[in-house]
Amino acid sequence: MEKPKSNPLKSMDHWEDDLLERYPDPETSKEKSEFRNYVDSDRDATVREFYQLNH
Repeated sequence: MEKPKSNPLKSMDHWEDDLLERYPDPETSKEKSEFRNYVDSDRDATVREFYQLNH
């Protein structure tokens, strides 16, 4: 594995610009309905059954 090159910023003022370059804003943002819904899912029952069978 290749060691990353050290390239420190010349000034702390460049920090936000560097972050935007490394991690650009997503082109599309998700609506709330597109995220996982853990409240109304059957996840709890599935996990409970898994542990009952395997422990």
